[in-house]
Amino acid sequence: LLKGKNGEGKTTLFNLIYGLLEFQKGEIYLDNEDIEKLPIKEKDQKIKEKISYLSKDIRMFSSLSLEDNLRMVNDDSKRIEEILKILNLEGVKKTKIKKLSLGEKQRAQLAILYMLNKDIWLLDEPFAHLDDDNKKIVLELLRREAQNRLIIAISHDDVEEYVDVILKLTNKKIIEQGRNIQEKEEVTKYKVTNKIKYRYIFKGYWSYFLLKLLLIFVCSVPFFSMHNDEY
Repeated sequence: LLKGKNGEGKTTLFNLIYGLLEFQKGEIYLDNEDIEKLPIKEKDQKIKEKISYLSKDIRMFSSLSLEDNLRMVNDDSKRIEEILKILNLEGVKKTKIKKLSLGEKQRAQLAILYMLNKDIWLLDEPFAHLDDDNKKIVLELLRREAQNRLIIAISHDDVEEYVDVILKLTNKKIIEQGRNIQEKEEVTKYKVTNKIKYRYIFKGYWSYFLLKLLLIFVCSVPFFSMHNDEY
């Protein structure tokens, strides 16, 4: 869980990780490789293969039904029915995205991530527009999925009891605020000069404890060019 006041740069951090923004300093390691040193095309391909990003924008085809959107990323009917049932969306699977409520759209986007089945989920305010019952459903889903992948969520909601590591972004630095699990050998913290930076090496089988993330990040980061995708 990544917390911090508005304007601290939480969404900017996600955009940097996902390759939507460029920065002057810092390194991002994915599969033990500094992806900033890769050619742009190879970097983008590696990010898209490994990371799914639920942003604050709706990234679905609004004129298509929910079911059609899901089939566009994965045509596994069993998996589609499974996630629709989990997220309480069975009754709207034939409904066009543009006709869904905000809460249904939010859960639909999570269903897209579930169908993509990538190693890393970046979730920017995943509980927005959800009532208490549906927020609990989503939290239970994320807790289960965190056994098999890395999930990092930005949220102002009180969900600490569901997470394993809590990070706080303050004064452009990431600090650990607390954790509900024991330190694991695979996670190493480096202190570099007079700034604290974090380097985490991704592995294909991660445990959820890797929530401390992927990044040696130097935080005086100007904001630069952005590009976008449907997913």
